[in-house]
Amino acid sequence: MKKLNLILITCVFLTNILMSQTQWINYTTLNTGLPDNDVFSIAIDGSGTKWIATWGAGITSFDGSTWTVYNTANSGLPDNYVNSIAIDESETKWIGTRGVA
Repeated sequence: MKKLNLILITCVFLTNILMSQTQWINYTTLNTGLPDNDVFSIAIDGSGTKWIATWGAGITSFDGSTWTVYNTANSGLPDNYVNSIAIDESETKWIGTRGVA
């Protein structure tokens, strides 16, 4: 019986440790610089900047402190409906939109 109790206590203890190390953050237009909540793709470049493809609001980059939005009005992005983004070994960003890329 003591062995069973020790196993149960150990399992509860380990579960608490594992659960306390997992911290999820929900990013939305209400608490970030995201222009839209419809996120279709995320890529992270070599410097750790997150590149977020949105459906209808272009691309947003987040470097850990600053949110920057790229869309048809302020960049060479051909369409604000972005469904994919990838970054290759040379840090080139590959963008897929609904019409042209």
